[in-house]
Amino acid sequence: MIREWLSAVLRGDNPAWVFPEDMAYESILDQANEQGVVALLHEHLSQATGLPIAFQQQLAQLARDKARESLMREAECRRILLHLQQAGIRVLLLKGSALAYWAYRSAHLRDCSDIDLLFSSFAEARKAIGTLENLQYSLRDPALAGDLVSFEQTCVRDSSIGTGLEIDLHWQLSSSPIFAFQFDFEELNADAQELPRLGPNAYGLSPVHAFFNACMHRVQNMADGNENNLKWLYDLHLLATRFNPADWKSLSDIAIERKLAGVCLDGLQAARKEFSTPIPDEVFIAFLHAEKRERMRVHKMHGWLYIQTMSFMAFPGFSIRLRWLMQRLFPDTAYLRSRYGGKSGFFVLLGKRVFAGVRRLSR
Repeated sequence: MIREWLSAVLRGDNPAWVFPEDMAYESILDQANEQGVVALLHEHLSQATGLPIAFQQQLAQLARDKARESLMREAECRRILLHLQQAGIRVLLLKGSALAYWAYRSAHLRDCSDIDLLFSSFAEARKAIGTLENLQYSLRDPALAGDLVSFEQTCVRDSSIGTGLEIDLHWQLSSSPIFAFQFDFEELNADAQELPRLGPNAYGLSPVHAFFNACMHRVQNMADGNENNLKWLYDLHLLATRFNPADWKSLSDIAIERKLAGVCLDGLQAARKEFSTPIPDEVFIAFLHAEKRERMRVHKMHGWLYIQTMSFMAFPGFSIRLRWLMQRLFPDTAYLRSRYGGKSGFFVLLGKRVFAGVRRLSR
């Protein structure tokens, strides 16, 4: 009931207050917060009538908190981008970190828990980590399972120093091998758009590339059953409603060429279900036909074994596939210790990993 009401509010239906008197307002607000739409909800209800006064007051307070957090995150983002520029490191902002500043009417309406940055290579990301360490950040998990297993590391800053923040550093557009090699940095950078509010050195993905990023990120979260978070679907809705015919053609051509039609179609249909997102008939039909010729089936991306199979097949060539497989089966000891704890030897830690894998397969 709560999710349906939230979706109706966000798509502008102006639904009536349908909740029983004994339902705590916190239940509604907690779900809105979990879905990342507190500030959006407040925006859409600003002119609504018939709402309980106490609910409106609690929602307004939460929205003010979101606005304050957004301003602090914006200031920190500007500081980080300036230091990266001074270090000669090229970077693009990803996901909500960029969408907030051009797709939304006000930046605080796009809830963000971190700042996502994309670099041209792992070496550049490592240089950026050094810059962040000078700004009192530290790596949350220094050890990597392998250079092919994931393409992301996270730096954190303790809230006792300032605003507690997470900075996700990517050296591929996706941290999943399934999508990691679909777009390279130079292609994305060539079409990047300016984000002047964050400074002259701030750039984000173009609308079409941002749409692909959002769709791939959504599918990547299917393993956790969290792919239909309202915040992410609203991103897709806003992007789709902004597309002109040339954008739709570009999206369609790239998706079909790179076998991402199913990924885009599933995202569009999920957004349309919640927010009545428009999908041009010719794009919908083209995606339906192209999806049938693609190897990956989006509806299977909830399964751990299927994800590993698709990851294996995503690498170009047997040798690199074998190297990825070895990194998955026999990761670095430091990584195993960071993941499973303790100071046990390699084979004890490997046994814990095998046990964890068996548990996943038995679900």
